[in-house]
Amino acid sequence: MSSALDLVTDALGNDGISAIADKLGVDSDGATNAIGQALPMLLGALSHNASDDDGAGSLFDALTNDHDGSALSNPLDAMLNGQGAKILGHIFGDKEDQAAQLLGDKSGIGAGGASKLLIMLAPLLLGALGKMMKSGGGSKGDLQSQLERDAAKAKEKDSGDLMGGLGDILGGVLGGSGGSGSSGVLGSILGKVLGR
Repeated sequence: MSSALDLVTDALGNDGISAIADKLGVDSDGATNAIGQALPMLLGALSHNASDDDGAGSLFDALTNDHDGSALSNPLDAMLNGQGAKILGHIFGDKEDQAAQLLGDKSGIGAGGASKLLIMLAPLLLGALGKMMKSGGGSKGDLQSQLERDAAKAKEKDSGDLMGGLGDILGGVLGGSGGSGSSGVLGSILGKVLGR
């Protein structure tokens, strides 16, 4: 089964990556690197938010009512339609600036670039999750399970560097112990995300 991250990266393709690179003022490799860090960060935050029944219910309702997957059919429009900032506010709350700063530092695109990137990617990630829920006739519990699987898949694909950085980002943003980038930090954070 595809993950939400796979659906987003497939939908972006080379054109989407080029558009993001232009918006950020970086080359395609820089954009690809930043996307590779931003998507797991967004997914981790959504997983954290949906780890309790109230959060999962709110996210499930948003996906059911507003995110049917159509964003993936025209990702360039979805990235620039103005909905991303609102979505990002729901994902990170008052930690949005801190999240952008941490991602900007890790990816080398700066806080302003990271904020733009997160705003562009948020509608696509919710679109991917919405599409998965719609196609599978999913429930709130299915959403929680999907987020857990996707978080685990992101961890498996890591060579060490990305997830160490993600551990720092999620630890700082979501209230875990950040800083060292060690697998212990990541393990404790993903443990919370995955309910272990």
